[in-house]
Amino acid sequence: MNYKKEIEDYTLFINSYFPESLFNRQFNFVRKRTDLLFRSIEMTDIVLDYTYNENIEMELLNDYKHLLLKLLYISPVNDSYFLAMTFRGLSESLLRIFLSINVGSAYSLSYIKSLSYRNLWPECNQISKHIGCKQSLDKLNNIFKDNSNVIHNKNSTQTSINYLENIMENESYSFSLKDYNRNLNDISNFTLDYFPIIFELNYDLFSMNQKHAYKEIFKF
Repeated sequence: MNYKKEIEDYTLFINSYFPESLFNRQFNFVRKRTDLLFRSIEMTDIVLDYTYNENIEMELLNDYKHLLLKLLYISPVNDSYFLAMTFRGLSESLLRIFLSINVGSAYSLSYIKSLSYRNLWPECNQISKHIGCKQSLDKLNNIFKDNSNVIHNKNSTQTSINYLENIMENESYSFSLKDYNRNLNDISNFTLDYFPIIFELNYDLFSMNQKHAYKEIFKF
């Protein structure tokens, strides 16, 4: 995937299908974070291609990529409930990937996927203290908690067409763009900073396509 071309196509997509969206009208405000989103998708594709053997991480990575792609569609809709659900899902997905990498074969895929967040977070938190990434994992935990509050407090009694228009056009009804940027920044930074480390990517073993994509992500 040429992520720069993908961003151009995405801009055309939201202009065509969501012209009145607050997200579209203030796209310049979220442009840098959208760039991070596409780079995160590209990084996930590289890891999926690099980690070609069937294992726990492959399925969890595919789950994570699916949520990243879903965010592309949900973002211009502006609905705070669905965005909160997606950001919460992304943070939880990253924690499951992190746990699976660090426990190896000690836990099965079904066990890792069955863990409630109440049990998932303490395990990840304990591991993070020993490998120097506690601050980054704390940010993922905050994303989960903050967006859980949005989900549980959401007022779902309004059903009129005016409410639907307000979701698209009115910032007071939609997901805060400031929070959107912060959430996406923390998720993308974890993906770009830690995926090469935890998956032990070796640039010298990359294919030519992987090397090109990797250079594009980090612009070196």
